[in-house]
Amino acid sequence: ETAEERAARQKLIVRQSSLTNAVAFLVLQGRTHATEEDVLETATTFYNWVFEQGVTEDDFNDGVL
Repeated sequence: ETAEERAARQKLIVRQSSLTNAVAFLVLQGRTHATEEDVLETATTFYNWVFEQGVTEDDFNDGVL
């Protein structure tokens, strides 16, 4: 397995995890009738946070970034 293949697999894992957690997050928010667009938008936010794309510490202010 090459480094590129490992990186691609990691991205797929994070995307899948982001989708799962987006649904859980929306349910916790009481959004039982969330649309596919709602889920994908939330999942994208989570994915971008993991890979530090387009977010700053001010966005989350948790000291992780």
